[in-house]
Amino acid sequence: MKEVRFEIIPADLAASFKDFMLPPAAEHTEFDKLTFFAAIVDDMIVAILVCDAKRVAPEFLSICVSPDFEGQGIATGLLNFAITEVLSRYGDEVNIPNNFSARVVGPVGSCDKICHILESIGFKQTENSEFYETRVSSLDSNHILQSDAAKERAADPKYRALKDCTSGLINTFGNQIIEEGLSEGLNLNDLDKDISYFVVENEKVKSGILFYEESEGVIQNAFVYKVNEDILTNMETVVAFSASASAVLEKYPCGKRLSFLAEDEGVARLIKKVFPNAKVTGIAKGYELKFEDVLSSGTERFTDDIAFTHISNENMVCATCRHCMENVMECKVYLQKPDRVLDGADCPDFENA
Repeated sequence: MKEVRFEIIPADLAASFKDFMLPPAAEHTEFDKLTFFAAIVDDMIVAILVCDAKRVAPEFLSICVSPDFEGQGIATGLLNFAITEVLSRYGDEVNIPNNFSARVVGPVGSCDKICHILESIGFKQTENSEFYETRVSSLDSNHILQSDAAKERAADPKYRALKDCTSGLINTFGNQIIEEGLSEGLNLNDLDKDISYFVVENEKVKSGILFYEESEGVIQNAFVYKVNEDILTNMETVVAFSASASAVLEKYPCGKRLSFLAEDEGVARLIKKVFPNAKVTGIAKGYELKFEDVLSSGTERFTDDIAFTHISNENMVCATCRHCMENVMECKVYLQKPDRVLDGADCPDFENA
């Protein structure tokens, strides 16, 4: 393999590679303030790692490697270089951060290798969310959202579209989610005020479902909010969902795509219950690596490249599942099978053939 050198590159140069970066980096509101580490071969950039070198907790937002240079240790080498550089910025300061963090957000296939790289060098998973996708047309015939009981309850004034809420209520909700640690990455001004719905009691938001403005044919769910209740037994959340569904059907054509981010198991169960045919199209995973682990073990842990094991339907639970297809990575339920299934574990949607 040709000699590889690692260095920090300026933001204006890194910007030309935005199309290859994961959304947390490519769509960052302060892109110019991020730090960009590059792997260079024959004066050509073959990999880029993007880091938000915040003083409290440095966060890796994206890593991309040219297909011609995959599997050669470049990604792990670049991570090693970046971790060493970030650690050197702190030196012997007392207020050294506790950990590195990393976010992997995007289509399942393009994220799998990144997740494996992070895990192979010691990053521990702290978040595991999935994106589910369906079509607006699926709302019209949905027996849960379009039931007479749900529609009748949705007429209660406590179910309010965001556009009908007072600024005071919205500000109170904003402070509420900050206190609960749910506000990261959420700007209430970016929400679609016509189709986002709250359940309001005593002028305080109890639960709700929020959507962003439609972009590139996709209506993205921001998140499903509820207060200290099992989301499946919380009928109010389902009724708010029903009111929101009616608003979506009124505003958008049936061909538009609806995307939901299931940030916890309760939301995932709700989406699967309401949309049993929804496909998993992407992931959002969080990772952490403690500084003390890096300092105590040295950098040798980063020098080995990851190795990929051949997989087939025969060595997965898929072999005897009725949803199995010839394509190893896909089935009738998933556009991309979950990591746990690819690794040989059980599948929550397994059904005997």
